[in-house]
Amino acid sequence: MKFGVVEKIKQVVDCRELISSLGISFNGTNISCLNSSHPDQNPSMAVYQNHAYCFGCQTNLDAIGIVQSIKGFSFQESMEFLSHKYNIYFETEKKLELKNKYSKQEIRKIPQIISEKVVPLQKDFSIKNELYRIVKEIRPTQESLEWFEKRNLSSEIAWKLGCRDITPAIKEIENLIELSGHEKLKENHFINEMGNLWSPILNLIKGKKEYSGLLIPIFNLDGNIHCFRWRFFHHLQRNIKNKEITLKVLGQPSVSPMPTGLYFAKKLIQKEEIYLCEGEPDWLSLNTYFFSKNSLNTKSVIGFCSFSSTWDDEWTNILLDFKKIYICLHDTEKAKKIASQIQDSLFRKCDSKEKKEYWKQNFFEHYFDEKNDINDHLIKNSLNLEKIDFKLKEYINLNDDNLFFLLTPMNILNVLKNPPPVLEFIFPGLLRGIVGSVVSSGGTGKTMWALQACVCISCGLDTLGFGGEIVTGKSILLSGEDPENITAIRLHNFSKLLTEKQMEKLNQNLKIYSISGQNPDIFDSKWFQWVKDISKDSKLVIIDTLRVFHNSEENDSGKMSELIKLLGNISKENNTSILFLHHTNKNSATMSTSSDQQASRGSSVLTDNIKLQINLVTMTQKEAKELDIPDTERKFYVKYVYSKMNYGSPIADRWLKREQGGILKPIDFQKINSPLQKSNEVKNNSKPINFTTRFMRGATENDSL
Repeated sequence: MKFGVVEKIKQVVDCRELISSLGISFNGTNISCLNSSHPDQNPSMAVYQNHAYCFGCQTNLDAIGIVQSIKGFSFQESMEFLSHKYNIYFETEKKLELKNKYSKQEIRKIPQIISEKVVPLQKDFSIKNELYRIVKEIRPTQESLEWFEKRNLSSEIAWKLGCRDITPAIKEIENLIELSGHEKLKENHFINEMGNLWSPILNLIKGKKEYSGLLIPIFNLDGNIHCFRWRFFHHLQRNIKNKEITLKVLGQPSVSPMPTGLYFAKKLIQKEEIYLCEGEPDWLSLNTYFFSKNSLNTKSVIGFCSFSSTWDDEWTNILLDFKKIYICLHDTEKAKKIASQIQDSLFRKCDSKEKKEYWKQNFFEHYFDEKNDINDHLIKNSLNLEKIDFKLKEYINLNDDNLFFLLTPMNILNVLKNPPPVLEFIFPGLLRGIVGSVVSSGGTGKTMWALQACVCISCGLDTLGFGGEIVTGKSILLSGEDPENITAIRLHNFSKLLTEKQMEKLNQNLKIYSISGQNPDIFDSKWFQWVKDISKDSKLVIIDTLRVFHNSEENDSGKMSELIKLLGNISKENNTSILFLHHTNKNSATMSTSSDQQASRGSSVLTDNIKLQINLVTMTQKEAKELDIPDTERKFYVKYVYSKMNYGSPIADRWLKREQGGILKPIDFQKINSPLQKSNEVKNNSKPINFTTRFMRGATENDSL
């Protein structure tokens, strides 16, 4: 099935790093045996570079076996997981079969299910449109008809709205997926950030019957497919830690910011009432339910995207054509805020008091309890419209200063009865959506650290030794000090470390803006909005340095407090982590306190009002002596200290070494100074590289960075 991938995995994957990244606590000592049939009271499994071995039961696991044991994956799934995690390419029999079947000219062609003509895939083709072209002529299957009949829904209306049972065309869809390529699939949101194909299609290709169901296209206002939803014919039973749970609805591969179904609402001629209901997957059920029941004078019922944080005025133009608007959302503050935004948008579109008054009398709302929302009623076929108590919505002026006092307390009972939220860390210590800093004196290497951190998040190459889970995605570096040619040289130094795939990923996810000489000021509304706009959909934003991005006095606590609030506004609204690079104060260098929180220059607000502070500190003479490092070389070593960390477990100090080209590389002095290592050094008569001599000999442009 796979060709050479097992050997490749064994060569590439370090089982020690893999164990840690999968959530198993490992600090160089043994772990509890991963063999579930071995009740290991005392940790007896040793983990080495290429395998893990239990001295108690003699279980011997390579990287694939480790993934199988920890995550419960099959051999095939473990191979796919590791290949995605470590960017290991391998060819399946299917890929080889396709290569043999088609010539180079034909490789980008697929069979069409209806006409059986071979249609070439254009360079700019949309997988979403191609997929829908394949399935659009498929009539409802008997299974889908029975599914609609059970729920008293109209299969005819569903078919007209574009819903299709894609099971009969799964082979053609598999060909489309194979021939599209990884980047095209990701561009069309069929592959997530972990590199996994959208679950419904992946499992249908695997032949899993329980994944059969309806593909639901979601159209934008231009009539093009924005994304797909999925609704199962079967409830999925999964056994997790002896608890049986039911999966009712699987989400779509890309969350749309647009309310689902507005495209159809726009096309309707007679427009009476419109329902904005939370949850995109419900849109199919809502439409067919209301249409087939005919119990209301309703010309359109749509699902409202629950993940939206704002409302676009363009959508309001469609709502203005209707006579009444009904909001059905979850009973949350977020939902109520969105409802107010919709109504406020309506008011701003009205050019007279009469029209505004009209929407005060024809805008209704109802909020479902989160545990028993409209989706639950629809699945159980128990939606009773007469029991939904719609009330007139009170108009709230979003520009009113008193809006702040409409805040309500947390629902403590809901918090206690529900599972705690899962925190997402970009890298260990850095919670997503917070503001933090990286503090050091000049010339320590913080700019290179920032670039390496962005590279790590963008393509998954962890050159800084973060360890643990790394969240990959879009990262942004705002370079306020260095011109583009200097940053280009630094980037070029990474070329030896990157694979072709990682380079492509880096090009796609990493955005570097060189604004040296532009005099940016975050207090200026235009600069603030610019930073906010480019930060959307990003995981990490690094500002280099903070001093360049404002013109205020750093010792002014009021101004610095306002600055941190502005950065916090961006990080919260965009759900991105922001790190600003900052310098240490003069006293920290003379007092040898560069690793303390108080080493940060300026007002204490710059430390007190952030959630994470990382200090980069050049090795001191005392530390060099203790670690047996020549004093002439100590400045090539940088200590990496989490001086403040509000979230996550404490992280020990670590060392980085400045290598050729200025790249910082993790170094473990415990290993270097071990008796075995020293013995090998004597045998090999080897000496450490004298970086000082090399630089004195003649520094190149790359070396100086």
